[in-house]
Parts: sequence; C-alpha cells; structure tokens
Amino acid sequence: MFDRMFYRRVKVEMARWQAAGWVEAAGAAAILDDLDARTENRATPVIVLGGVGALLLATGVVTFIAAHWAEMPRTAKLGAVFAMLWASYLAAFAVSRAGAGRFAEAFVLLGALLFGAAIMLVGQVYHLPADPPGAVLLWCLGALVAAALWPSQLAALAATALALVWAWTGLNLDHAGPIFWPFLGPWAVLLGLAVHHDWPQARHAAVAALVVWLIASLIGAADTVDPPPGDVLRVAAALGTVMMAFGAVIARRDALASLALLCHRYGLLVFTAATLILLIPAVIDPTDWGDPATRTFLAGAVGLALAAAVATAAGRRTPALWLALVGTVVLLATAITPRGDALAMVSLGLAFAGLGLWLGLIAAGTRDDSRFEINLGFFGFAITFLIIYFSWFWTLFDRALFFMIGGVLVLGLGLALDRQRRRLTAEARARAGR
Repeated sequence: MFDRMFYRRVKVEMARWQAAGWVEAAGAAAILDDLDARTENRATPVIVLGGVGALLLATGVVTFIAAHWAEMPRTAKLGAVFAMLWASYLAAFAVSRAGAGRFAEAFVLLGALLFGAAIMLVGQVYHLPADPPGAVLLWCLGALVAAALWPSQLAALAATALALVWAWTGLNLDHAGPIFWPFLGPWAVLLGLAVHHDWPQARHAAVAALVVWLIASLIGAADTVDPPPGDVLRVAAALGTVMMAFGAVIARRDALASLALLCHRYGLLVFTAATLILLIPAVIDPTDWGDPATRTFLAGAVGLALAAAVATAAGRRTPALWLALVGTVVLLATAITPRGDALAMVSLGLAFAGLGLWLGLIAAGTRDDSRFEINLGFFGFAITFLIIYFSWFWTLFDRALFFMIGGVLVLGLGLALDRQRRRLTAEARARAGR
C-alpha cells in the first residue's frame, strides 16, 4: 500500500541512500517515479469533488423531470435522460483525451447514476410491474459494466453500494431465505476489479460490504431459529477470526497484500465488537443444550474456529491472529456455563481475561509496528474496564460515591492509556519510517 506520506518518507531517505552509495541516481529516479505514479492512483480531492458533482447533477436531472412530469411528453422525458446518459460518457472520453483521466471518472459515475434514473423512468412511463430487486440489480450491473470497461473506481463504489441495496431489497421478499446468497456474485466481480486495478477505496468498500452482508445474514439466521444472543455473538467472533485467518493466508502473495491487511483489520474489528458485548455479564446466559437453535449456532461457531485454526497454521502467524483464535476458543467455552452463583464468577473471570486479551493485542501491535492494533487494544482495554466497574460495583457503593470514584478512575485511566498509546504509536511510526 502506498500513500503520499510513504512517498515523502522514501524521497527523504533516498538522498541518504544515494550518498551512502547504496542506490545509483538512475535507480533512485526510477523508484521515485514508480512510487509517484502508484500514489497518483489514489483518490484525490479532484475525484471526490467530481463524484459529488456527478451526484448533484444526476439528482438535479431527476428532480427536474419529476417537477415537470405532467408538462413533459413521454418522448421528451426519455429523450432528456438518455441524451444526458450518452453525453456523460462522451464527456468522460473528451476529458480523458484532454489529459484529465482521473476527473473523467466523475462523468462515468454520472452516466451510471443516470442509467438508474433511466430504469426508473422507463418503468414509470410504461407502467411496468414493480420489481425493486430486479431494477436495482439491473442498475448495479450497469454500474459494474461501466466500472470494468472504463475502468472507473467511482463507478465501482456505486456498484458496491447498489449491490448492498439489492441484497436488502431481496431479503424483504416473502420467498427469500435468511441469507441472500446471490449478493456474492457481483461482490466477487467488484472485489476482483478493485484488486486488479489497485483501487484502495474500492477494496475498502468491498471488504466493508462483505462485513455488512455477513452481519445481516447472521441476524437473519438468528431471527429464523431464535438462538440465545450469546450464541449469535460467539458466531460473530468466530467469523471475525476467519476473516483474519483468510487475510493471513493470502498475505503470502504480494499482489494481495493490501487486501490481506483489510481482511485482518475488519476481521479484528468484528471480533473485538462481538467480544466486548459478550463481556457484559447480562449477555452470558446459561446455554440450553436441548434447544436445536443453540446446538446449530454453537456447531457453526466451532466449525468456523476450526477453519480459522487450519488457515492460521497454513498462513502467516501474526500474534493478533493467534490472540483472536484463543479468544474465540475462550468465548466458545463460556457456552458451557453452569447456572447459579458460578455464572457470576465465570462472567467476572471472562471480563478479566478480556483485559489480558487487549493487553496482548497492544503487545502484538507493538511487535508488528501496527498502530491500528495498538489503538484498538487500548480501546478494548478501556471499554472492558468500564464494563467491569459498572457491572460489579454498581450495587456495592452509594450512588454518589460510585459516580465520583468512577469519574476519578476513568479520568486517571484515560490519561494513562492515552499517554502510553501516543508513546507506542509514535515508536511504531518511527520504526515504520526507518
């Protein structure tokens, strides 16, 4: 992954490397030119402004036609939309020929948005049967084709958003199941485009869309079989671990290094969110092994954890991944929770184990020079500390004393954690810049 800050660091160091005789002048120039070209592939304010402008212009066209719907004849409505649709692609071609290829993507996005307006207009004019999922799918495919043929990262981002909307509308159908599997088709194509063209924002959007789909699928499955909330969270934690393990496997290929890092980080976020909720004592209910839904969800969590373990053994063994895998096993073990007073002791032990988990994540981030893992570890530690305090000392202190002591502890903890966080992230940044 290259960004402008990385390019500037290399440019500063390159002078020292040349002076030491490690790099010749021609080689240094070639390296900087290559990094500069690859950095320019990233989004710039020009692309952002172009995308916003395209969105505003498309909205204006639709609004104008809606405001003059009764006055405009059918041919005028259709002619105006389709004329602007083709004009946007011609403008993209002209702007690209003029040397502003990055800004030309704004007109490609405009064409993709107007294609959706044309679909809705044709359906309204000819009174076609309402089929929201079909219309959104057609719009998504149009944006996907534009993204592939141009190629355009902005169109790919629009297609990713439309794929999620298509999945949402598909789930609302009466005959739809709890999981909308067709979403994975266009999603896989979009991910392939993002990796092939090295589109950072499109990669982020694709991985984030997958996480949203996984969460929605998990919620849909839970609504169908109605398992205990703790079991759903255990499956979510296992899913996060699987994403991290998948990232560790594909990290061995240089072309997929950026995608691997995203899988690692998003998986760690899912695991952290599920774990923090599970650390709340009220969520850890005794498991009813006679409930088929419970057995199904726990079997799924165990299977995911085993898959993550196998992938971890085959991939790059990062400390954060091992911590997440161990944490998932601990969370699965809480399913074997006895009733009565022992339940409180198990939840308290799990909370303190969570503190150790976040300290381990901080240590892993320090070892790997990962500011993301360091910051996430400090966040998890702080939230777990608050969970322990509010869960176990609420009934032991007078209310006023509880809040005063809590305020002092939180302020002191926040100051100490922030000091350590800034020190560790500064060290990680310095080592990364060497």
